Amino acid sequence: MTRRRGFTIVEVSTVIFLIILLAATVYPSIGAIQRSQAAIGFRQSVESIAQKARTEAIRQNRATALKFNADGQIGWDFIEDQTEEQIANGADSDEVELGAVRDAIQPTPTTEILTYELNRQDVSRDEWQVGFYPDGSADRAYLEFSQDDQTFLLIVNPQSGSTRIIQGTLSEQAEEEWDAGEIEQRVG
Repeated sequence: MTRRRGFTIVEVSTVIFLIILLAATVYPSIGAIQRSQAAIGFRQSVESIAQKARTEAIRQNRATALKFNADGQIGWDFIEDQTEEQIANGADSDEVELGAVRDAIQPTPTTEILTYELNRQDVSRDEWQVGFYPDGSADRAYLEFSQDDQTFLLIVNPQSGSTRIIQGTLSEQAEEEWDAGEIEQRVG
C-alpha cells in the first residue's frame, strides 16, 4: 500500500481562494486607515506650520505669513524685506526663492479647500496670506477644508496669534461668535 503525500488540486485551490477572499476584505480597510492617517497628519502639520510661523515672527522680530505657494502647498515665509543690518549680519542665508514657502506640505488627495477667509473677507488662494507679527498677534483668518466627507476649519485668533483646527464649518463658527456677542450684550 502506497502512502499518498501532498495535497490535491481542489485543496490547494480552496486555500488560495480563501486567502484571496480574506485579502479582498482586508485591503479596502487598510486603504481607508492609510487615508485617515494621512488626513490627520495633514491637519496636524497645518497647525504646526502655523505655530512655527508665529514663533519665527516673535523670535526673529520679523513678520511672517502662512500662505500657499504656486503648487498648492501650504507653508510659511517672512513678509518683510530684510533690513540692511540683517543682510550685513549674514541673515540672507535663510531667504527662499520668490513665491516659495518654508516647511511646505502638500494637501492629501482627499483634501479639498472650500473657503479662504482673511480679515472677515472671502479671498482667493493667492490672496490668502495670514500675517503673524513680532508682538504675537496675527491676522484674523479661517481656512475651511473637507477631507473624506468631513469639514474642518483652521482658525487663527488675531489677538493671541494662536491657531486651532476644529471639525465644523465656517458658517457654524460665525453663528457661535454671534451668539456669544448677543449674550454679552444682554448681560452687559
